[in-house]
Amino acid sequence: TGVQTCALPIYGKFLIQSAGINPLSSASMDDRSKEYLNSEGIDVGIHNPRRISDKMVDQSKYIFALDFSILMQLNKLYKKNISKIKLLTYQTKNIILNDPYKLNHDEYMVVMNKIKEVVNKIDL
Repeated sequence: TGVQTCALPIYGKFLIQSAGINPLSSASMDDRSKEYLNSEGIDVGIHNPRRISDKMVDQSKYIFALDFSILMQLNKLYKKNISKIKLLTYQTKNIILNDPYKLNHDEYMVVMNKIKEVVNKIDL
């Protein structure tokens, strides 16, 4: 699925966009992501899976990849923007994240909590 899994806001610091290398073909985000975000008091609003685009990459200051596989794909696709592309955990080396898409509900929620922990520690 790529970057698509979920975007947690970095509380007021940035406008967050979510896009995937190969986004899901459904009309909305994964129900587990909705559940998690709602439990965190985050309004999911209208979210339609979309593919990352050249325009998004060009307009972004930072592009975060959830895991190493996605990082490598993004680096290959957007070679002129490699300096913008970072592993989400680049500042928290002790946490390893993997795309939770194929995980069961409980494992998915564990990954979502890890994503929240990492995002809250980002210092840009």
